[in-house]
Amino acid sequence: IEIGVRCVIAAGWAVDDDAALTFADAFYRCVLQDKLQFGDAVFEARRETYRKHGSSITWGAYQAYGDPGWRVDPRAESNSRGEDIGRFIAPEELIDQIERMRIHIYRRRETMNISDAKIIGAELKQLLSRCPRNWLGKPAVNFELAQTYALLGVEYFEDARKFYIAAIAAEDKTGRAPTPANEQLANLESGLAENRGDAELAERALARLRNLDQMAAGPADDGVARTNKPGSSANVERASVIGSAYKRKAAIFANRIIAGDTAAATVKEFNSAVRESIAAYEIGSGKATDERFDPYPALNGLALKALEGPYKQGALECAACGGKANDRFKQSADIWNAVMAADAYLVESLCSGALGDEDGKSEKAFGEVSRRYSEALAHIQIAPKDLDSVTQQLCLLALLFDAKAATRIGTRRGKVGTAIAQRLRRLADTIRPGSCTAANNSRPKAAEEKPPSKKSTSGRRGKGRRR
Repeated sequence: IEIGVRCVIAAGWAVDDDAALTFADAFYRCVLQDKLQFGDAVFEARRETYRKHGSSITWGAYQAYGDPGWRVDPRAESNSRGEDIGRFIAPEELIDQIERMRIHIYRRRETMNISDAKIIGAELKQLLSRCPRNWLGKPAVNFELAQTYALLGVEYFEDARKFYIAAIAAEDKTGRAPTPANEQLANLESGLAENRGDAELAERALARLRNLDQMAAGPADDGVARTNKPGSSANVERASVIGSAYKRKAAIFANRIIAGDTAAATVKEFNSAVRESIAAYEIGSGKATDERFDPYPALNGLALKALEGPYKQGALECAACGGKANDRFKQSADIWNAVMAADAYLVESLCSGALGDEDGKSEKAFGEVSRRYSEALAHIQIAPKDLDSVTQQLCLLALLFDAKAATRIGTRRGKVGTAIAQRLRRLADTIRPGSCTAANNSRPKAAEEKPPSKKSTSGRRGKGRRR
């Protein structure tokens, strides 16, 4: 399995020859002739062996490992299943199947396209057809479905949102819908809001997060809420989700600005969302001198601060982030720890202003940033979804720099912002060709966006994702 074998059957103890022959014959007939899934074929082989050789325990000796939904020919349909075959007996079986499907989606070696997502969506519906309808009232089932639909792309975000809401709303006697379900729902909603250009949906996502934060904080001794600052009582993950939600809200107004809506109210909403995002990331990171200091939210906040221009103190802070990232990579060589060191150098270059000028020095700085990302990604195994996450953030940051530049047309800072945005997109395309083109195509077209009425002059503050 570690080297990529999808399914394994191994006998756990000595087997009876006749019973073993029955098991092998039944198993291969089910897999090759009847086109059953691996898990169903194993079940049928065990049942047949138990029926014919009940005095032997060989039926239970064969231990099955791997993907229960695997077929020899994934396009084939089973052609000899009884009505009762494949029915789930307990919700845990359904949950296990959905979880395995989600892990398989995440570990895919190729990018999922719309056709792939439709096939998996159909498989999810088929799983649900094998269980009683009242199981959809169980929070654990809805939570697993929500997480899996969320991996299928923006076309399935609404399905994922529906199941997250059902998981949270249902009576959870077993405690299988954890608090992070609220965070993941809000994270999903903020992504859906960015994709649709829907500021109201972004507000609802932020309201969920702020309410969750306030519940976690509880009242002070005098009965008054401790603070209304977003992310004030949040753990690192929640603070990062809040920071990302505000950043996505900023992206909604950034798209409007680039489309030509530079009204004061729109620009104010954009700047306000950026400030709130920075504040949440700072709470999540803590201070560089703290033992709990987390470089991930710190770098996100510093990158946003660079929107205003060179930030020398930020460049120094990036060095601390880079050191922390290297320490983490030594302990765990995963993609995020690998990329974080490159992220630190990129943000340091933004804060120092090294990427903003239209000269040879900036191109040299860009070459060094690109080299560090290439080096970081060259020696680790990376899933396409993780790589997309890296490039999408670069494209989002480019969008924010473009929007800031659009509010400074004709000034040197405006030209610098545009140059930075172009280099960020080039970096994303170097890592994964066409990244920013795909990101732009997934957003609403300018003509479809609905800017706020010009009668509204006051900016509305947001009410309380990683990456």
